[in-house]
Amino acid sequence: MFSNRFKLLARLSEFFVASILFLSSANWLIFYLDPVGLFPGYDYSFPLFTVGSLIFSIVFLGILLAYIFRQGDLINFLTEKTDIDPGKPVHDLMFSVMVFALWFLFSQYITQGIAILEIKFILGEEIQFPSLDPFSLVFQQILMIIPLVLIPIAWNKSVNNLSLYEGLGLGTKNLIKNLGYGVLTAIVTIAVIGLINTILIQFLGASSENILMDRIVKLGPAIAIFISIFAGFTEEIFFRGFIQTRTNIWIASILFAVTHSGYGIIIQIISPFLFGLIIGYLYEKTESIIGPIVAHSTMNMISLLGAIFLT
Repeated sequence: MFSNRFKLLARLSEFFVASILFLSSANWLIFYLDPVGLFPGYDYSFPLFTVGSLIFSIVFLGILLAYIFRQGDLINFLTEKTDIDPGKPVHDLMFSVMVFALWFLFSQYITQGIAILEIKFILGEEIQFPSLDPFSLVFQQILMIIPLVLIPIAWNKSVNNLSLYEGLGLGTKNLIKNLGYGVLTAIVTIAVIGLINTILIQFLGASSENILMDRIVKLGPAIAIFISIFAGFTEEIFFRGFIQTRTNIWIASILFAVTHSGYGIIIQIISPFLFGLIIGYLYEKTESIIGPIVAHSTMNMISLLGAIFLT
């Protein structure tokens, strides 16, 4: 009886995610074919933004449908590269949930970046972001636990049959040493990225603005510390503990940079990519996620608290 119910749950999850992706695709297609104002204050239809959103929804819908209907190439790839077993209810459930999580995470950042590029380079206007609300920001960070932490943990246990340490690098072995490595890596990373950013700004004319930091700084030190620690924990669990463990340091760093592309500023893409390579190397050498979490959180805190108290 339990097995039948789980099979039903897996089928419902596949249908639910496929429906969301289909409706999203249809929605963006309508926006493209019948241009309307998508953002208040702009008399512009944002064709690149709508096409980008449409493509992302169609791609993820195609992946899910290929899995549901057991298309050979995708199934062969999944069985070779992962422990996924198509037809096993828990694996079917986790695959549909993971497809939705990846679509939710990456499509919004990339398409937002496309929209900002249209505003800056096609319309020739400056971006005006609304001020952040502390409650909304904290709630958003807590909500991100689901795709960044809970889903990887569930996949790690149900699909890979691994412990948290084996699959995500969580463990207390060499804890003090890894904490020290994390702090040292943060300091070195700030120096390296600071030098590279200076070169990009001074010699290549890159923009030095950091929109997200400027918005968080206005909320005060308490929120800055919370965001620093929380983002460091959740993002490292996902990008290093989950993604890098199953792919490689380059893919994890590129995807990490992609999630910082939503402000359309080149430095905010290059810096996370370099940061991802540095802490990805730390993760490979220590085989623990503790160091990267500490490095990420420390770097965030130094940057945000420095901006609050030194400017």
